[in-house]
Amino acid sequence: MKRENNIRSWSIVFVALQMVTLVINSNISFGSDRIKPLQGFNWYNEKPEPKKEKVENTQKQDTAQTAPAEDLPVHEKNIRSLQERHKKAHRQALDNPTPENILTELYLEKEMMRKAQLYGERSVALAMMSSQFTDMKAHSNVLHKRVQEEIEDKEMHQKLSRLSQEWGLILQVSEDCPHCHAFAPIVLEFARKYGFQLLAANKKGEDFKGIKGITDNGEMLIFNPTRETPLLYLIKSNGREVFPIARGINSANQILTNIKNIDKHIKRLF
Repeated sequence: MKRENNIRSWSIVFVALQMVTLVINSNISFGSDRIKPLQGFNWYNEKPEPKKEKVENTQKQDTAQTAPAEDLPVHEKNIRSLQERHKKAHRQALDNPTPENILTELYLEKEMMRKAQLYGERSVALAMMSSQFTDMKAHSNVLHKRVQEEIEDKEMHQKLSRLSQEWGLILQVSEDCPHCHAFAPIVLEFARKYGFQLLAANKKGEDFKGIKGITDNGEMLIFNPTRETPLLYLIKSNGREVFPIARGINSANQILTNIKNIDKHIKRLF
């Protein structure tokens, strides 16, 4: 019994020594013989320095951003003064909407609008003096835009007609797909307009809504692993290059935009 008590006592002493050693080692400053003073149980509440430093840094930043009024240039003083007066008048009118308060706010708002209008008019006049501020293809005039669209449509028609000499269209469909039946006439008209050869790929290889059919043997699984329909592809005559250009029903204009995006971002087509 005495032996067991001794063993238990030594075990407690050994554990206590281990805990003390861990505490001391955790406070040793490596690279020197100095030992840091032990910290209290609530050590996380005994380190105010970083917080003070953060507050001081914030105060410095605020001081740097808010310069004294006497150090500001005249134009900055004028604009800030007008903004502050309008802000104050607006709050006063909201809190106490007397005729006097509302008229004061309206007067200051009118002054701000006058300055903004003058700035806008002079900006437009000065921009007219230089060609670098004018984009003839993005003109705001309605008639100019209409003429520009006609020019671009004609150019795009020529580009797509040339593209159709080496590229064709394949519409992946299924007989029981309502969207396919609705989309097929749009694609057929698009193909005829620009001279593309058009084929309808389906499991049976049957013609579909006036489009010659071919058997879908899974050649497009890389683009459509779940065989969703309808899906329109632009495919080169040698079959080595394929680009999906419409998933689901798209308008003719959207199909055209998709082809333009491929030409611009993926591969030069025109």
